Amino acid sequence: MKINRLCVAAIILWVSILSPGAPSASGLQFKAGVGYDFLSYEYFFDSLLVDTLEASLVTSTTFLDDFKGQFSVFYAPDNSRRLELRANYEQTPELIRAKIYGDSRLQLGKHSLDLKNEFDLRHRYRGDNEPGDSYIYGQSRAKLNLALTDLLVSWWQLSFDFVRFDSLAVYNFNHYRVGGKAGLSKMFESLSFLDMDLFLMYRRVPDSLELNYLSAGAEGSFFGFYDKNELDLFLRLEHRNYSSPDNQDDYYRFEMGGRHKVLVKGNFYSRQELDFELALFNEDDLINQDYSRIGMTFQGGIQLQDLGLWLGPDFEYLAEQEKDYTEGGEGYFESGARADLDFMRTGLFLGTVESLFGYRNLKYENDLQSNFTFERLNLIADWNISGGLNFNIIFSAEWEWHENEEEDSQIFLLSTGLKYSF
Repeated sequence: MKINRLCVAAIILWVSILSPGAPSASGLQFKAGVGYDFLSYEYFFDSLLVDTLEASLVTSTTFLDDFKGQFSVFYAPDNSRRLELRANYEQTPELIRAKIYGDSRLQLGKHSLDLKNEFDLRHRYRGDNEPGDSYIYGQSRAKLNLALTDLLVSWWQLSFDFVRFDSLAVYNFNHYRVGGKAGLSKMFESLSFLDMDLFLMYRRVPDSLELNYLSAGAEGSFFGFYDKNELDLFLRLEHRNYSSPDNQDDYYRFEMGGRHKVLVKGNFYSRQELDFELALFNEDDLINQDYSRIGMTFQGGIQLQDLGLWLGPDFEYLAEQEKDYTEGGEGYFESGARADLDFMRTGLFLGTVESLFGYRNLKYENDLQSNFTFERLNLIADWNISGGLNFNIIFSAEWEWHENEEEDSQIFLLSTGLKYSF
């Protein structure tokens, strides 16, 4: 793959948007900035797996530790959203990444045609090039919206995407996907929204016929208001059929998610969340096991104009079907206390913090896995410091504490950006 040649082509297209022949400056916006990404994982490593003399050791691995420079340009000729073009360039001490997006809408009376395209290139220009470091990714989507009434829309969508790597490995491979959806969208006078669709997707992997698959299913979602309450639901049913012999890895999967927010009195609310997943594999599948997972959260909180604080218990249960040839399993019951803090001031600051402290009780303990106490912390924030100067941060961390301290683990993810728009 001539990735350098494609890189030059991407830069030429990017520069052409900035050229003197581009539309008037009133439709252009530029952003420049710096950022920092960090990903580290510390875990217990049982040396029996690698046949060494030591009993055990703790391994700390840093997957990502990079400062980066960024520049992007956005072009939209008017406020109708009929055309939007965006190009991003990002460079770290060892990697270059370029992205180009193009969105357009063609209005056909009450009907419309939406086109979305994305091109993503990443290239390692310094250091050892590991499999997966350099790749080209692209996707296109066309969606036709047919207005049946003022509040009911029938839509049809076709999509295509691909990825090509400079070098292949077990966990990264070139592939192509093509698919389609057909659905209905219904708006209600209360600003509630219902969406339903059927989908079909085919993936082809040139280097491994067994990884080809055909996926089909149905989706549905609803977001609604009644009185001062909110209801958010999502359903998905999928059947995936791989090309591997004896129906290996084929499955049916059902997913359901829901959130219900109820006004109790004044500024006090209750909130319930449900997350359910069920997967059924072929009975002769020697690797995969049927499983079901359910998670529930019950919180009470106060919701002010800018601030929201929520507290309550959180539960999760995973059950795996045991087969005659399997021993043990990954089943567990998890319980804890969850706290959420949200703050939003339009045009100035948006932030959310989630903390979950709990205990996971495994159905089967062994030399490789044991019960543990955990803390999971997630933070997302976006702060408009002044004028066009903006700072954003994503931070995620998880700690595990086992009875045997050598089994403790921790993982950290940090991504930050400081950008100036002009």
